[in-house]
Amino acid sequence: MHGYDGDPEQFVQHNQETFIRILKHSDDEFIRGLVLSALIEYGSEPLLDDVERALRRARETNGGVVE
Repeated sequence: MHGYDGDPEQFVQHNQETFIRILKHSDDEFIRGLVLSALIEYGSEPLLDDVERALRRARETNGGVVE
């Protein structure tokens, strides 16, 4: 993960791949919630669209359940 220089938007942008990996693979709901909140608050619209698509695919492949 890249360091933090005080700009949360830049931090989210530089670490978006790590954040998405956390959303996909972490089993810690609290950490996933923090990452999702950061992406919603400071992420770009295209990134949010990617996250939304990934969540939709997860629902479809898990029979409507997102774990």
